[in-house]
Amino acid sequence: MAFRYMVLKNGWLIFNYGTGIANFRASTGRPGVSDPSIENMGPIPPGWYIIYPSEIEEGNVNFLEKKR
Repeated sequence: MAFRYMVLKNGWLIFNYGTGIANFRASTGRPGVSDPSIENMGPIPPGWYIIYPSEIEEGNVNFLEKKR
């Protein structure tokens, strides 16, 4: 199986799934909140995260696990 990864950069979610790349407009956090330290409101802090397919529902990611 090919290595897969996603990157959120400058408002775009870039998904490399081994055979090609797909780009989607994306954002995290609530509108108008730009401080990542505000839990459940601000954007996710920079870093590497694991997204489980079972946690994706109707275009929303319900849970992210931050890699250490």
